[in-house]
Amino acid sequence: MAKAVVKGAYLALGAGPTDYSAQVKGATLTISGPEVDVSNFDTGDYSEILCGLLKGSLQIEFVKDADLSGLDAAVFAALGSTLAFTLKLDDGATSASNPAYSGTCVITSWSPIAGSVGQAFSGSVTWPCTGAILRATT
Repeated sequence: MAKAVVKGAYLALGAGPTDYSAQVKGATLTISGPEVDVSNFDTGDYSEILCGLLKGSLQIEFVKDADLSGLDAAVFAALGSTLAFTLKLDDGATSASNPAYSGTCVITSWSPIAGSVGQAFSGSVTWPCTGAILRATT
């Protein structure tokens, strides 16, 4: 199996959607479900576990540009509501080897200005997802 190095992931936000890949240094989509213990007197020596409701979160590390009319305007306008997202390993065509993950995030936080003297204009967020996260291969 061939190994891969993340060199140019694709992240788009909004209904358009708008490609913000040039302002993203890193992104992690996590999908998880809690363990629900359903053990009973008949279980024996081992516990029985089911998976509860799945939930997702999208963590993004931004390297922002000085034009606050783009990314900042879009996220600030969505603060307290939702934004659609699409995330892929690279910006190539969606395929079995480059699936597109899409869903909707609740925009719970935003740091429009962050940074120190001599440092990159950047910031990171972790937004919870609401509803299903889809995986497309075509």
